[in-house]
Amino acid sequence: MRKVLHTINEFLSAFSGWLMLLMMALLLLDIVSRGIDKPFQGIAEMSVFVMMVVIYLGLARCEENDENVRIEIFLHFLPWKIKKLLLVLINVIQLGVVSIFLYEMGRNTLIAYRTNEAVAGTVQLPIWPVKVLIVIGLFFYLTSILMNTATSIKNARYAEDPFAKQAETPDLPSDVSF
Repeated sequence: MRKVLHTINEFLSAFSGWLMLLMMALLLLDIVSRGIDKPFQGIAEMSVFVMMVVIYLGLARCEENDENVRIEIFLHFLPWKIKKLLLVLINVIQLGVVSIFLYEMGRNTLIAYRTNEAVAGTVQLPIWPVKVLIVIGLFFYLTSILMNTATSIKNARYAEDPFAKQAETPDLPSDVSF
């Protein structure tokens, strides 16, 4: 399961990179077209949509690699017994919050689809396709959180920190002297 999720997260992050390139191209097109007094309508709104999708599709990969932003300054000074309990608690809270967020975003996406919700402006851009991509990103983010929660519960059984870095001393030949 973890390998399949890793493959999906890799694809989503690569897709996000290509979307970021698309967003930059849209913004460049918007700037150039405005500079020659022939602006394209809706380009700025589309680039905002692309940016939102990039953010949500990239969350799962960040969570998989434990790279999402969190404040850990005090966590490093705690003993392993307290740290492991806090890590499990943090993951469970994160799981609950993102579950609620995914549920509400799914509901909101269905409402946007049924009502044909669109951005107000000179060009009517439907919002529901963007929301569908956000729901997909949130689903895989939640799945990555679930995997990390299972790992933190498994690691809570260890008496010592399995992630503590051991001091590495290089093996030197006996004839080397300083």
